[in-house]
Amino acid sequence: MYTCELHCHTKFSKCSDLELSMILERCLKKGINCIAITDHNSIEGALALQKISSDKLTVIVGEEILTSEGELIAYFLTSKIPALKSPEETIKLVRRQGGLVGVSHPFDRIRKEALRRDSLERIKDKLDFLEVFNSRCLFNSWNQQALRFFETNQLLHTVGSDAHFAEEIGKSTMELADISDPAAFLDSLSKAKTECKLARLGLFKSKLRKLWQRRK
Repeated sequence: MYTCELHCHTKFSKCSDLELSMILERCLKKGINCIAITDHNSIEGALALQKISSDKLTVIVGEEILTSEGELIAYFLTSKIPALKSPEETIKLVRRQGGLVGVSHPFDRIRKEALRRDSLERIKDKLDFLEVFNSRCLFNSWNQQALRFFETNQLLHTVGSDAHFAEEIGKSTMELADISDPAAFLDSLSKAKTECKLARLGLFKSKLRKLWQRRK
């Protein structure tokens, strides 16, 4: 059984300061043995963590991709997906790599990167999963909206901490039986157990970090 953190950023995302060594340390401390690294428009951090991770931590190469209409999140990538393509074109590019694609924090009203409702409706039949709980959502009602959309449309679901800082890792996790390949991962999602906690302060820390970076 794998305890999975399915939404985590590294220092390769401008809004995060997470060093790879700290991710390893925190995962071992929290009993996490699988992590999906989903940096913004980059897979550098995921590939780098794969190289240094021990046999105690499996790393899924992911990416949170900014499309022309908002963000998608992808797993099991082999190369970076370019930003600012349409959602449909982005999904096609993920599929060509044999990857999986979903939507992160779909109903968050603060994050301008969140995919719009009309876009979500248009592409829902092309998705593998929907993130129904994101620890950084300021209001849990936004997660509840995602859960209702998932239930109505009979999609598979994920949860994620959306960790940008060490203390956020492991706030929301899933227990999956098999993560050996995309098909096994999807099959495991349908039977997964979840643990979900909010971690709202991290969102404000990221915004402050972005402002600091611009002043440099």
